[in-house]
Amino acid sequence: MTLNYYKISILSFFNKIFYKVIAADRITKITLLIVVLSAALQISCTMLPWETQAVWFIPDDSFYYFKIAQNIAVHHFSSFDGEHVTNGYHPLWMAINTVVAYFAHTPRVIIHTVLFIGVILNVFASIFVALFSRRFFGLTWWNPLFLGLAILNPTYIISGLNGLETALVSCLFLLFVWLGFRSIEKGWTDRARVVWGVIGGFVVLSRVDYGIFVAIMFLWYILEYSRTRFKDGLLLACSSFLIVLPWFLWSWHATHSLVQESGLAFTLVNKTLFYYKQRAWYIPLIWSLHQTWYTIRLIIQQTGVGVLIYCVAAISLINFLRKPYATFNFLKEKNNQASFRYFVALVVGAIFFVFIHGGVRWSARPWYFGAAQILLTLIFVYMLSRARLFRGKQIAIMGAVATLLLIASARQQLPQNPAQKNIISTAFWVKDNLPRDARIASFNSGIIGFLSEHYVYNSDGLVNHDAYTSLKSHTLWQAFERNHIQYAL
Repeated sequence: MTLNYYKISILSFFNKIFYKVIAADRITKITLLIVVLSAALQISCTMLPWETQAVWFIPDDSFYYFKIAQNIAVHHFSSFDGEHVTNGYHPLWMAINTVVAYFAHTPRVIIHTVLFIGVILNVFASIFVALFSRRFFGLTWWNPLFLGLAILNPTYIISGLNGLETALVSCLFLLFVWLGFRSIEKGWTDRARVVWGVIGGFVVLSRVDYGIFVAIMFLWYILEYSRTRFKDGLLLACSSFLIVLPWFLWSWHATHSLVQESGLAFTLVNKTLFYYKQRAWYIPLIWSLHQTWYTIRLIIQQTGVGVLIYCVAAISLINFLRKPYATFNFLKEKNNQASFRYFVALVVGAIFFVFIHGGVRWSARPWYFGAAQILLTLIFVYMLSRARLFRGKQIAIMGAVATLLLIASARQQLPQNPAQKNIISTAFWVKDNLPRDARIASFNSGIIGFLSEHYVYNSDGLVNHDAYTSLKSHTLWQAFERNHIQYAL
């Protein structure tokens, strides 16, 4: 009887959803269709052979995670090669990979399982994007236009299939931002502060560099609400601090570094090569500006709204000349003022994020900016909607054309990693032809280490504390000798 009760409850639940969808307005139905279509595209990509996925979507960095997760699950040791400790990963991402590696034992099962979890997280991220869309655009045609540009964007879909990194941080970051908006509108309570702080902590664990956003948003909260009630801001910060503290304590204990050595090593290699020959004092400054501009162009290109930038600029100027204050009327309400400042704080966080990766580290990678892509798309569409120059079917046609053009551009973005086809072949050649006790050193060694089933010393220090310290002291060759390396790839 209990089983029948649960069957009836489940059927009743889906029956209610079905009738709610049928009774919904046209905008809501289109919104749901876009979310379902985005999920379907991603699910179809998880059905591809894993070798194709590796060439099309998954960067070599993700294979570092797969291998380290295997070593943690089997040997209870955070290491890529099984001998040298590493903190070169984002901890929450690694935790999920480790659980998968504990139950799954073959490369195919591990990769497909991780990608499927990424799709589930991306579906939740899409739902949060839909909530943002409803919050900013209501039941207007701007709603599906923004949603189509945001989650049917090939960059969004491809990034969500890169091995969990972007899907995980996008889901948690969008949840974090959405909870902030909800609390502004409904009022902050102690429970809301604690939940917001805890989710902020998990955002940091999913991508440690997103701590920039979390720190700036907490600073916004203190300035906005806690000038006379500092304990509220303290409650918020402590909630987040307790979540991230164990990771930073372990990282310091294991490597004497609070920052992942993957990020430090990547920057070290970049700057060592740059300063290989003597440079004038102003050359690094020019190069930093160039890298910052390159990062900005990369994000704009990822949004797929390059043409919209010019539309926004032109229409906003026309609108301002017609009604100088009309665009900013929404700031008259107190909640909208707080929401506006909240949104400005997010933009400030994005600026810092871009500057650190582009101008300081010189190492902007496309998948770093999944959340920034959605944020930028929202800004452009919102500014376009405030111009009030388009209505109904015009917006629908513009959204349909823009989304179709985005989807059509997918083929130009694939494959993302064509060189990895040869690396996979090399890994299997090593597995089949070198002695089982061979000791190999390799740069970009994720695929080689995961698939070859041999000892592989990560030479670039991304996931190898020993190699990173050797690179800093210019003694990498001595490290090879110390570790009895026989082959270098």
